[in-house]
Amino acid sequence: MNEPMVVARLGYVSVSSGFPPGYLSLKAYEEAKVRLAEAHARAYDALREVSGKPVGLVESVSPVTVLGSESSLAELVLREQLAVLDAARFGTVGGEVREDLGGRLDWVGVNYYTRVVVSPGGPLGFRVESGYGYSCAPRGVSRDGRPCSDVGWEVYPEGLFEAVSLVSKRYGLPVYITENGVADSRDALRPSFIVSHLYQVARLLEQGVDVRGYFHWNLTDNLEWAKGFSPRFGLVEVDYQTKKRRLRPSALVFREIALSREVPYEVALAGEWS
Repeated sequence: MNEPMVVARLGYVSVSSGFPPGYLSLKAYEEAKVRLAEAHARAYDALREVSGKPVGLVESVSPVTVLGSESSLAELVLREQLAVLDAARFGTVGGEVREDLGGRLDWVGVNYYTRVVVSPGGPLGFRVESGYGYSCAPRGVSRDGRPCSDVGWEVYPEGLFEAVSLVSKRYGLPVYITENGVADSRDALRPSFIVSHLYQVARLLEQGVDVRGYFHWNLTDNLEWAKGFSPRFGLVEVDYQTKKRRLRPSALVFREIALSREVPYEVALAGEWS
């Protein structure tokens, strides 16, 4: 299952997400979390019985920066992000522990794009100030002077290190970085984005974190959920009229790193965004 808590949050809590069912209800949101956890557990049991192979769960994970003195908000936000993962690992969901849900996780997939900045307030106890589509103008800069993608997500490479470290420590399982990329139609940010984020993967490996793989999002431009075809995440540009494909320069950067098995540290550390 891919990003179950994103489905729940954007479907039942976010006013302007465009996600189905678009029914704003905290009660329905809480029920959706339970149903998603149950769906994973039943699928896990079936897959293990049929194949015997390891089964994981993929979630979007963003480290949390809290504005103000309410430091406890960070754990609250993380619990919301990781609710289905917690259920799959520990059986905790909806304020109870269920044996039919826990112990059903062999590896964790982390999708990482940006951090989340929050402040107190809102129906869930926190208000998102910066993150996915908040307070970061497309192709502008964030409150900290970081570049922003075409969809307004702040480029925050060190957040990948934080997110994977957190998940590894919380669950004690192998981690795959299942998505990591940037919406960048001009391919202006992506080359440095790739280098700086793969540098964080190298840091994780050096510190002994059990990272089993890294998958860039995406090979080609794609249908991006409710945002349609407008965001351009591909290493390969797709002309949607002719269906022709063209390698972007960033694809060559990614290829060079993969072939050499080395990250140009001096570029990553310089933080130069072309």
